Amino acid sequence: MTLQYPTVADAEKGGWRMVTTYVPCIGSHYINYRYMGGFDPAHPGMLLYDGTSPDSKIVGLSYAALGDPETPPEGFAGSNDPWHKHNLNGGLCIKAGVVVGAESTTPKECAARGGNKVALDQLWMNHTWVADGWPSSWGIFSSEHPDLGGVTGNSHASPTEVRQYVKKLTEELKQKKNN
Repeated sequence: MTLQYPTVADAEKGGWRMVTTYVPCIGSHYINYRYMGGFDPAHPGMLLYDGTSPDSKIVGLSYAALGDPETPPEGFAGSNDPWHKHNLNGGLCIKAGVVVGAESTTPKECAARGGNKVALDQLWMNHTWVADGWPSSWGIFSSEHPDLGGVTGNSHASPTEVRQYVKKLTEELKQKKNN
C-alpha cells in the first residue's frame, strides 16, 4: 500500500478520503471503506500521511477493524501490536465525516464546531509505521510517531501511568463540563 499510494493525490485517486486533518504524532488519516471490517494485513482501512496537501507523503498505515467492543482483533502475530478505540468522553467530534475534535472535546465545544460526538465503540485501530523513510524510534506498532510534529502522548507509559493519565483526563473533563 505504501508504494501504491505514496502521496495524498495518489490515495484520493484510489478512492481514499480524508477523515482527519493533520494531527501531531499521528499524521492525517485517509480511509477506504472497502477495507473496513475485519483485520486483513494486505488491506489496512486507513493510510497515514505527513499532511493533507496533494504532495504529502505516506508515513504509515492504520488498520481499522470492526468488532466486539470488549475484545481487540487478533491482528499480527504476538502481542506487540496494541489496538485502540476512540470512545472516551462520548468519542470523537465528527463533522461531515471528518474528525474535528478529539475525545477531550466536550459536546458543547463539538456542537460549536458544527459536529456531533460519536463513540466508536466497535472500531479498533492500530497504527503501523512501515513507510520507507519513516521508521518510528518508538517501534513499528507505536500508537504515535515522534517525528510527526511533537509529542501528544506517551505511548511507552506503563499500565499504571496510563490509568493515572486516564483518571486525570476524566477529572479534567468533569471539571470542564461543570464550568
